[in-house]
Amino acid sequence: MTIPPAGAARRGLRAAIPWVLSLAFLAACGPANGVDIKYNGYSLQVSRTTLQAGDIVFNIDNHNGQVQHELLVVQSDLPAGQLALGADSRVDETGLKIVGQVAKIDLGQNGTLTARLAAGHYILMCNIVGHYQLGMHADFNVTP
Repeated sequence: MTIPPAGAARRGLRAAIPWVLSLAFLAACGPANGVDIKYNGYSLQVSRTTLQAGDIVFNIDNHNGQVQHELLVVQSDLPAGQLALGADSRVDETGLKIVGQVAKIDLGQNGTLTARLAAGHYILMCNIVGHYQLGMHADFNVTP
């Protein structure tokens, strides 16, 4: 059995510290194909508007949203602000291609949605009565 010199273990530990810290930093950044969505009152703020195709994780924060919200991910060629409204002050979901949804995100709560998205244009929106009309929508693009 060979015993390493007295300072060898300490040098090895020192060499490993930057590697361990960088792994911790990367883990804190969340998934590479993730997007943060924050509800502030009746606005929807998206941290990134373009990501690569695949499994995309939507991290939803409703701590400043004032009321309950929802998240719909809709595949559409239309810009986010041009969806047809129904008589009930909601977007008419008939014929929409909804590819992901979190139905209820209460005030003060977080939510997560993972959706496998192909390349294309999507709309992120809240479709609770009146919320879409107040601007709770955003364009989102997925690249190949």
